[in-house]
Amino acid sequence: MSVELRSATSEDVPTLAEIFFASYNDLHRRFGQEAEDPGERAWLEEGLAHLLDTDPQGTLLALRDGEPCGMASSYRREGYWFLSFLFVLPEAQGRGIGRRLLEALLPSEDLTRALVVESFQPASTGLYAGYGITPKSVRYGLTVPTDLDRLPELPDDVHAASLLPEDLPGIGELDAKHLGYRRPQDHAWWLDRGTGWVYRRGEQIVGYGYLDADGGPGPALGDGEATLCAITADLLRRLDDPSSTWISVRGDTTELFGAMVRAGSRIKPTGYLYLYCSSGNPLPAPYMDFAAYLP
Repeated sequence: MSVELRSATSEDVPTLAEIFFASYNDLHRRFGQEAEDPGERAWLEEGLAHLLDTDPQGTLLALRDGEPCGMASSYRREGYWFLSFLFVLPEAQGRGIGRRLLEALLPSEDLTRALVVESFQPASTGLYAGYGITPKSVRYGLTVPTDLDRLPELPDDVHAASLLPEDLPGIGELDAKHLGYRRPQDHAWWLDRGTGWVYRRGEQIVGYGYLDADGGPGPALGDGEATLCAITADLLRRLDDPSSTWISVRGDTTELFGAMVRAGSRIKPTGYLYLYCSSGNPLPAPYMDFAAYLP
């Protein structure tokens, strides 16, 4: 058996998606978990295309005897590296292909390395821990609160306005302060996909938040946990039908998590959780991430 790794291109996106669905659904069925519908792949192909656009060297395709058998996708943002996807076809597993993909993408520089893994995958969690990427926090799916009136309002001195492209430099400064890196390419993508708001105290930007085109909130960042909580509440109140969506909240986002539960949110009974793993610190408490593949 001959295995070759090569950089993926935009033309490979459908193939990358096929590998994802075959591997992901096989794994989930074996563990009694819910599978993804391969027919609903727009979110995945759009995400893969964005990762390729913003980090062209960060996605690899594995070929076994010339046939696609595995894929991995990652991205860098200044001093931060994140592994978004790593999947190998079921019939090609157990041959070290996943490890080869991971090692080929791991940065040699002293960057923070991070990823999200499902909690029912101890083998994967152990693999990543061997490279210093260990669990730091737990990510829950929460239903939208049944009583939004119990969530805090924006402070009187904080005002929301539509987020515009000219706001992105100021947003970048907030990201740099709290996340440790800027990511204008991601903000431009989120803004193209949905609607964003910038939150100011006077002239100072103290937060931002997005509503995705599919209706879900995130990402969002505040200058403190209380600000994030008020921003999240503001986003939820802007939804046409809050009952039809859900929100991802990490357990270490203490103030937001508690406020959501007190207002009637319930933890989704999915049977598993997501673990944010990193060689550095957890994501900051005043931050609500977007998705497991692009926090």
